[in-house]
Amino acid sequence: MRARQTIIFGLAVMLCVTLLVPPVTAEGTTDLSAQITTETGTTTDFGGGDHFYLRFGSDAAFGLVWGTGENENNIYLVTAMTRYLGYADVYNAQGNALVEDHVVKVHTVYAVKFDSLVEFDDGSGDGTVRYYRTYNDTSGEFSDYFALRPAVEPLYKRVDLRTAWNQSDVTYTEEGGVRTWSFSLSASNLTYEEIRSGTNTSVGNGVLDDLTLTFNLQATTTHVDDIAVPQWNVTMSSGGFVREVQQGEDMSFNGNVTSYNVKWDKDIEGWDFDPANAHPALLMEYGSIVGNNVPEGVVATMSTWQYRHMVTAMGEDGTMIANTGTERSLNETTGAIDEDQQALRTARLTFGGDKTKIATFEWVQNVTVDGALEESHSQVVAVWPVLAMNYRGNVFAGFVALTGITFPGGDSIVQDPSVSTEIMTDLAVSTDAQEDGGSPLGQFAGLLLIGVVCMAIIVVVALMVTRRRGKSGPGTFDRKTGNEPKDWSKYYEKK
Repeated sequence: MRARQTIIFGLAVMLCVTLLVPPVTAEGTTDLSAQITTETGTTTDFGGGDHFYLRFGSDAAFGLVWGTGENENNIYLVTAMTRYLGYADVYNAQGNALVEDHVVKVHTVYAVKFDSLVEFDDGSGDGTVRYYRTYNDTSGEFSDYFALRPAVEPLYKRVDLRTAWNQSDVTYTEEGGVRTWSFSLSASNLTYEEIRSGTNTSVGNGVLDDLTLTFNLQATTTHVDDIAVPQWNVTMSSGGFVREVQQGEDMSFNGNVTSYNVKWDKDIEGWDFDPANAHPALLMEYGSIVGNNVPEGVVATMSTWQYRHMVTAMGEDGTMIANTGTERSLNETTGAIDEDQQALRTARLTFGGDKTKIATFEWVQNVTVDGALEESHSQVVAVWPVLAMNYRGNVFAGFVALTGITFPGGDSIVQDPSVSTEIMTDLAVSTDAQEDGGSPLGQFAGLLLIGVVCMAIIVVVALMVTRRRGKSGPGTFDRKTGNEPKDWSKYYEKK
């Protein structure tokens, strides 16, 4: 029987850290957390349902989308942001300036889909399961499950987390400039679906009794003085291609730092394990995506593809850093992960460029199973490219990753992963700098889509992030002159 599939995005995806990111306390900072706003209610984002978003001015939005009784769906942990990569001077092959002080930025989506719960036999005893699923970049769907060690580690059944979720009331607290919104999403009586042929999906009472996810969304925005922002020198060839990208001296700005963290407590109650499963264990599958939109016509003298090449040369197209014994950088060129390299040695996945952060997905390795402290494990299955372009030349490019966290089998399983990020928001353009000529709404709308994943991302980012013009003062990044920048690398460079 073919298990029911939805996409790594059913239309889409996000990140984590178990420690709260504290507000900036350096000299010359101002707490602007009161400017954070919330948005709730029904939505068509990511396949539809209900949503809860935190908005940070014009450049970032974070939050959750989930299914309802009227519109069943998975849970999506979502972030959409404008990443400012610095300022660039562009020169032709003869060394003549074509563009000066261009603001280099891309509109980035990072999201996490809560895909499935899977029962397997941990016959190897290493806490992970060797299996594979392929990804169709046209339909946006994952394939069925293929066990790489079928005789040792069979996969028995799954619960598809595309369902109706019940939301609790939202509670709000504020302490030390950190604002926190908390609520639960729960689902009951979730039916099992066969993975291994002949599996008894009616075992026990035939359903997972209850799955409850309690989310704590924490956020703070702080205005900071003397931020060092990279400056780039870009040389074009006579044929119009990016020939060389060199980093120059940093430029000094005043601006905002927005920190966001969402932690969720996972409580799995009443899974009925197959009697034939000698070493029962559960896997929670997460689908993650990183995608960047490069709008057409950002620089008049540079094509969209060359602009993307420039961003890649800056090391800012985005990768996923995973430790499988050695630190590995995974992106759209990776493909399937070698069977012996699937297991993660550290409980963290980091997403970002060389200098800017996109997100961190992190979890504690301890898990409480039937009241006893046990150890969870984690793995990366594979990474696939995502690419789309519309008739105007806008490019959306990135990758999809299938990952998972495993737990020893039990009647009650409790654990608390998290996702976090820290970004610059509302970067103001100096008087001689060049705008990109459009809002994220205009940039993402109308792309020629490859698969539903791209469609979801494009639509969601268009709805979540809007551009405001003409803003100044606190809440923007203002270029400074005559001051030596303080070392801001702890906030700006990837950790």
